[in-house]
Amino acid sequence: MSKKVGILVLFIALATSIWLRTNRKKYAFNDFDPNLEKFPLIYENTFFDTKALEKLEQIVKSRNVSIIFDDPGVESAGEAKPIDDPDCKHPFLISKGNNSYCAFPSRIDIGIHYLKTGGFENRMEKYETMAARVMTFRHKFLDELKEDRLKEIYGDKFMQKAQDLCHKNDPVNYPRDKLTTGLFQFDVILMLPGQELPMHLDIPYFWGADRKNIPHWLLVLMKQSGLFEDKFIPQVQGVSWLSKHQYNKLELESLKNGGNFYFYPYKDEREKYVLAKSDFNSALLVDGTQVVHGVERFKADNDQPPLEKNNHYYLSYEKDTDQWGLFNRHGDLLRKYDNDNLRVSLVWRVHCFKNENEKEKYKNQADRDSVEKVLDVFKNDMKKRNIQVDENSKMLDFLIQLIDEYSNYPNKKSNGVPIFNYCLIPLIAPKAINDYFLKYLFNFIC
Repeated sequence: MSKKVGILVLFIALATSIWLRTNRKKYAFNDFDPNLEKFPLIYENTFFDTKALEKLEQIVKSRNVSIIFDDPGVESAGEAKPIDDPDCKHPFLISKGNNSYCAFPSRIDIGIHYLKTGGFENRMEKYETMAARVMTFRHKFLDELKEDRLKEIYGDKFMQKAQDLCHKNDPVNYPRDKLTTGLFQFDVILMLPGQELPMHLDIPYFWGADRKNIPHWLLVLMKQSGLFEDKFIPQVQGVSWLSKHQYNKLELESLKNGGNFYFYPYKDEREKYVLAKSDFNSALLVDGTQVVHGVERFKADNDQPPLEKNNHYYLSYEKDTDQWGLFNRHGDLLRKYDNDNLRVSLVWRVHCFKNENEKEKYKNQADRDSVEKVLDVFKNDMKKRNIQVDENSKMLDFLIQLIDEYSNYPNKKSNGVPIFNYCLIPLIAPKAINDYFLKYLFNFIC
């Protein structure tokens, strides 16, 4: 019986792999559908001047660039457990607090969708492989440079375009001659061959609820649910591509290299994506809290980097060899990468305010919503919609139910058929069955 089940599982897995490969994404850049209404966006072919680009490159190469492990913020919505608790073996929990307890990663909403669907290209891979592919690297300029110092780098055009988009998003409430902006993120992102950035929404901010008092993933659900729109603070995300060697290529070469920025720009057709034409020093501005976006796998033919969940890594540039060294937390060199083999992008975000008074009010706001208050809003909404909420269930189970209910990322189906990454089956199968044959079968398949 077990042998027959194994053969059936193998057949289904192979058939699914073939079917997904025949349904791979089509490549055309900035190919917008004129019949569909888009969220406001701005695309620029040349964004930064030469001096700004030189300064950015100099700063990035003079710093160690650490892995995006987990942004600081509110660590738990109630799911946290001591590290020796059995729940900490759950695949959605990671160690925190110097390995003293476990909780959700800050963007568990991204992780669940990515793991279950196999990402933008629906790749069927093991948990450990997928985790290594999304452990990208980031340098946060605002941690060391004040906004006035950064303005010397990015110039006036940078903020003017952001303000233009604030106005486009809501012309009535954000008049162009009165609105103002506040920069709150200015990062460089480095990706290794074989890595990708899963589809996601940027972390939104609300009056009384932001990164300081609400977990990041729960803020995203607040926006996706539509239950907190009266408190929402609009923002603009800008992305610029800084890899001279990679972009500005023929479409066939872009297909081979991958690493293209994709986004879902349409208001009423949430399953239709567009690939951004990511030439060197071009830029795209959009409200990333409303427009789902990500980066497809860069140099997809490469194996995943030698990275493991719950460990820390960093990249360091070596001028003499024009290479980046990959190091672990102990300073051990794991691998070297030619500078031309890294994908480099700049990401910045600004808040939109109606006027200077509103900007000052935001800086000085004292009233903060609690996690419990936010969760109560969700619970009441679920009850109104006759969605069963088990008051006696563990908080971990309730929060996973919450994510399943309100996290509405696209790409969960293909031609109407639900997509599931079958390589995760060993994680959820009974231990006896898994130890007997499943783990060996899926080691072969995946």
